[in-house]
Amino acid sequence: MPEFVSKTRGLAGGISETLINAIERHIFDQNAIVSAANRNAFIKVFSIAGFITEGDWEGSPIPIDSAGIMILDAAGVVTQLKTLPWQEADRFLGNATALQAFARYAASGNGMAILKTKYAANQAIITAKWHELEAWVVTQRPPN
Repeated sequence: MPEFVSKTRGLAGGISETLINAIERHIFDQNAIVSAANRNAFIKVFSIAGFITEGDWEGSPIPIDSAGIMILDAAGVVTQLKTLPWQEADRFLGNATALQAFARYAASGNGMAILKTKYAANQAIITAKWHELEAWVVTQRPPN
């Protein structure tokens, strides 16, 4: 791997951690009610290839993830991602089933408390939107 790639990767990791922490703080400060513009910016963060990796969090859970963004406004997230290239939606989903993605927002999970409450109140709708997005990605993928 060229040296400049290694250096850039390290910088991106620092930026992604700072950005994820800022997103989590904003969601907390706004009581999980965010503007469409901010929601769309958050979607972008979780749909950029290689920007966020679990390894960046060194054993502690990532403060907010794509499932958490979906909980904020499931219909809006799906609508926005369907306007973008399918690959972005695929990265947003992160190869996780709905059960896997939302496990940390279940009662015993380690997700943000405000998002756990919001998920509990709308679990069926949020999960259905995750499945809708999964199905849409499948229809958009070119055949092998």
